[in-house]
Amino acid sequence: MTIHGAGSFGHRPARDHNVQGGWFSSNTDENKSLDLDVLRGFEETRFSVRKLNHQVVGALHKQGIPAVGLSALQWWTYLPSQQHDELDEKRSTPPSPNSNNNNNNNNNNNNKIKYPVDVDLSNLVHMMYTDNVMPVLHGDSVYNKHQGCSVLSGDRIITELCCRLPREHGVNVRRVVFLTDVPGVFTRFPFDKEEEEEGGETHPDARLVRKVMVEGEGNGNGGREVEMYDEEGNVVVGVGFDDDGSGNREGGEEGISGDVAVDVTGGIKAKLEEAISCAISGVESVRICEVGTMHALNALMMDALPEGWRGTEVASKNHERRMEE
Repeated sequence: MTIHGAGSFGHRPARDHNVQGGWFSSNTDENKSLDLDVLRGFEETRFSVRKLNHQVVGALHKQGIPAVGLSALQWWTYLPSQQHDELDEKRSTPPSPNSNNNNNNNNNNNNKIKYPVDVDLSNLVHMMYTDNVMPVLHGDSVYNKHQGCSVLSGDRIITELCCRLPREHGVNVRRVVFLTDVPGVFTRFPFDKEEEEEGGETHPDARLVRKVMVEGEGNGNGGREVEMYDEEGNVVVGVGFDDDGSGNREGGEEGISGDVAVDVTGGIKAKLEEAISCAISGVESVRICEVGTMHALNALMMDALPEGWRGTEVASKNHERRMEE
């Protein structure tokens, strides 16, 4: 399965028209009014990401890979939740597609947390998987029952499918690989702005996080303890994910930050959080590495990573304990 981001195709129109904020200017049903500029951004974002998806699918066809592009819009609707505990419980034990979901009048004032209501996407992906057809999904702008619309990242799709495919279809997701334009997760943004524009070297204070070990069960980031190790095996930092999903270093220092580039879905910090959720959901190995390198090829093809592999691997301590038993 391939899931690609929106890149400059989708992030810029989504940002310029505030698609993430939704097209309703009020959160109450009585006073809702449609923001036509956001609606225009929604249309532009969808048009652009579908163009990109066609290009990706076309490239796969040229390599003889039976691939079919899918849009999440038809299969995914966001619904506001009341609190993080409720969201974590739902993501740990997802409702069936036919169950009634009671998120009614009590949710009018809370659009911070959102939950996907429509879960048929996993059923379609599973059918394609059994037919040896590669689904190609992408980041998208989707419907949101509370605010009209919002942005869905490709990373978020990965996490949801990693949770649902094993539980609902018995499919064991062994590897997830995030391909990026940097070698992995760093303790700080690896380039200064001027150095990045000039193609300079990695910032001397930036250390590549080689391994991320997470302790916890279920899905979601609340209350988990995460340890990060550098390429020499030294502990870089211990991170506790707060209830709002934000990572903070021990001692109150600033945690992993997002990208400086235009990215309305949270950048590398959000990617790391989704990678952690994948590992907690049961994925044996989650890898973040640089696209177009041998490290990327090894991450995609090999169960055991070779010595000298450069990237960030995320794994659950619980899984490693089970492997040792």
